[in-house]
Amino acid sequence: MDCGTCPSTDAVVVEVPKAIECNITITGGAAKMLQEAFGEERDSSLLVGVLSGGCSGYMYDLQIIQNTEIECQELEVDGFRVLIP
Repeated sequence: MDCGTCPSTDAVVVEVPKAIECNITITGGAAKMLQEAFGEERDSSLLVGVLSGGCSGYMYDLQIIQNTEIECQELEVDGFRVLIP
């Protein structure tokens, strides 16, 4: 609500990043860890997120999920379903 007594500021512009197609590879050690985490259940997916880590670069957020409402690129890597927002 603007009562007109304070100076107004311009609206904040929110920019949505452009989606890009990407490819990933996993090491043998990572494949072994995923095999242990997934077991024989292959109805789950690995959700790979990248977060800003500030001065140290990026941080990676890895989650094993059943489903998501997030729009993702879907890949199959070494027999594992991988989702990348």
